[in-house]
Amino acid sequence: MSNHSGSYLINEILYLMQKYNVFDSIGKEKTLSFLNEVKWIGYKHDCNNGEILEGISDQLKVCYICWEYGNEMNDGICETCVAKLWPPEEKNAD
Repeated sequence: MSNHSGSYLINEILYLMQKYNVFDSIGKEKTLSFLNEVKWIGYKHDCNNGEILEGISDQLKVCYICWEYGNEMNDGICETCVAKLWPPEEKNAD
């Protein structure tokens, strides 16, 4: 059972940080380091990665699955993870 309240609390804090341009100020490398520390805190408190980055992952261009930067995002998932999760042959099988 996930700690949904904790996940959304972290998410709101990330939105505030984005609003006040914290991520722009610290740059991409430190932003990714910070987010990985946030992920670890979330893990220790049984939070959900998708909820932590919900809505903001596309803005930051950070995938909520691999927590890496991606150029093209698809609902918070980078192209690399989309290709791994839904290979082209499976997408066209419908």
